[in-house]
Amino acid sequence: MPTIQNVATVEIDRKPVTDGQATGGIEQALGRDAFVKLLVAQLEQQDPLNPQSDAEFVAQLATFSSLEQLIGLNQRVDTMIAGQTDLMLAQGQMLENQALDLVGRDLLVATDGTLLLTEDGAEPVVFELPEDHASAWLEILDPASGEVVRTVALDGDAVAGRHEIIWDGRDEGGDLLDPGTWGFRVVATDGAGRQVTIPGLVRVHSEGIHYGPDGQRLFAGARQITFPEIVEILGG
Repeated sequence: MPTIQNVATVEIDRKPVTDGQATGGIEQALGRDAFVKLLVAQLEQQDPLNPQSDAEFVAQLATFSSLEQLIGLNQRVDTMIAGQTDLMLAQGQMLENQALDLVGRDLLVATDGTLLLTEDGAEPVVFELPEDHASAWLEILDPASGEVVRTVALDGDAVAGRHEIIWDGRDEGGDLLDPGTWGFRVVATDGAGRQVTIPGLVRVHSEGIHYGPDGQRLFAGARQITFPEIVEILGG
């Protein structure tokens, strides 16, 4: 590029730079206003007998266009990040409110076929019969061997609809079993004597919220409950 003679002094706005702005990026190194002022000054002060070539001028305009695009991209990225942060905060607050609303409520939760037996008793098992059956019962399973340690028959007719069975915590011989996690399954028979396994849920009473490394969980006694495990929210 030819040397520019008699270049007039161009005043460029200077703003104090804080520590956090020291590496603030393109706009702080050369703002768009400063770039335009330098470009105009160059055009005004160039030698009429030796003007800047079209290629050089177009190259400078392309540089300015790239600067504008980068500044706009940075602004859009900042806006997007701020929006995502606000969304995450809103979602966290929503989950917090939902968890608080569930405290003190009875819940039906999916437990992969396990229930808790405590000193206060066992978690009730709830199930739905899609149609009338001849009979239905609850089988309590040893968690290690999978053997049936107790069979509890449904009290009443096995008609279509929702039913609940509560285990008293004893085995077939009447001995009280140790508190802990036990397996279960619900079995029903139709009029022809065919046995079918019915999906079962446990009913728990939510007592509070547990905060841990895996996020929020409701707790009911010794059981911690994640939101995906909740199938139905009942009354208080």
